[in-house]
Amino acid sequence: MRAARAVALLALLVGCQGLGVHRDELGERRFALHWFDVETQRRRAEMVQDADPAREKVGPRGTAHIDAFSEYLGRVFGVADPEGEAEGSLHARQSRRFPGRLALVQPRDGHTELLPATPGAMPRAWSPDGQRLLFSQLVGRFQQLFVYDLGTRTLHPVTHGPQVHPDGCFGPQERLVLVSVGVEEGGLPYSRLELTEPGGTRPGKYTEGPSDFEAACARDGSAVAWVRVDEHGRDQLMTRSPALDGPLRRLGPGRFPAFSPDSEWIVYSRLDRAGRWALQRIRADGSGRRPVGAGTRNEIHPTFSPDGRLVLYVSDNGYDERIYVRRFDGTGDRILMSSGGGTDPVW
Repeated sequence: MRAARAVALLALLVGCQGLGVHRDELGERRFALHWFDVETQRRRAEMVQDADPAREKVGPRGTAHIDAFSEYLGRVFGVADPEGEAEGSLHARQSRRFPGRLALVQPRDGHTELLPATPGAMPRAWSPDGQRLLFSQLVGRFQQLFVYDLGTRTLHPVTHGPQVHPDGCFGPQERLVLVSVGVEEGGLPYSRLELTEPGGTRPGKYTEGPSDFEAACARDGSAVAWVRVDEHGRDQLMTRSPALDGPLRRLGPGRFPAFSPDSEWIVYSRLDRAGRWALQRIRADGSGRRPVGAGTRNEIHPTFSPDGRLVLYVSDNGYDERIYVRRFDGTGDRILMSSGGGTDPVW
């Protein structure tokens, strides 16, 4: 009898911890996604294969394009070049020919609702109340920020030129933190963060740049995190806390920061010794650094579930991008969308 109970208990533990996040854990709140339907996903993968037909196996650096700041600038400035169909990186050409769509996805059943944005639009951040989605889309040739209101089902422009604004988040005291990209008088590109007045008006310089990007804001307004390319060309995770006037702090190598709903943790991606992007977590003050699970694939673009118990992320094997979910304690890894895929989820 005891042996049978032990077997039953072991099976229960394996079911809860080892076989993936259960459907009931996912909740009802939808996440935003730069979504690819099945056909778009297939065509994007074929484009990679056609570019290198001798490629038999995707190496651990299948997402190598994402760790270059020059590639980031190329995507910001060159993704909409109508005369450059054959120009730019493979990633940029994929985005021109087979862009994704801005969508809301129900995590339990995968039901997808397209939002009224142009092809290629990217979700960036939810407002603290979860009712407004900040996203970027093309205006002419370059990206600007918009807000989609779930209640009124309307969208409103947030930024305009001449600078490009490809990213941002809802900052402290009803302000916005914006990524602003432009070209200096000498012809060199720059990317820095700006902070608006309450209500999103009159942005002013928040960081000096010239290579600050991928902004994330704590929900309680206590801190801002972003990525900076250091003097050696390496991506460094940066924070400022208190957000308005705190000192700058370098947390170490990393990309794609996202705060937990309680604003205590930042989850991000870091290259491991095998050359794969792996999920890590850390506090804004630099304490508590540790892995979030032991993944065997590239893990990028993490985002927390509304209750902070789960981490949604993108697995990019070099051919396509799949959506996975894992508990914040590192257990229960599973694929979330069995067909189609996407990038840049925001939950």
